[in-house]
Amino acid sequence: IKELNKAATQGVEADLTILLDMNVSDALERMRNNASKKLDRFERDLVFQEKVKMGYITESATNKAANWQVIWAADNVETISKKIIKAVEERLGL
Repeated sequence: IKELNKAATQGVEADLTILLDMNVSDALERMRNNASKKLDRFERDLVFQEKVKMGYITESATNKAANWQVIWAADNVETISKKIIKAVEERLGL
């Protein structure tokens, strides 16, 4: 993931990266409940999704200096939004 991100961003790094984390099975259920979205084979593959998740969790844990903020995303939209706003405000010193 690190090499893909580096290539995609041409070495530019974010001031803050927010990772919304939750159980893969719960995330899949949310996506299934979104009637406007048809899941592709990668999205339906729990093993693949777990590997992707763990890649990002590992990246966030090894790059705390790169300003990663992991937010638990199993809560409702309002709670998650408040957590995101708090993380951004803290990063901006507000």
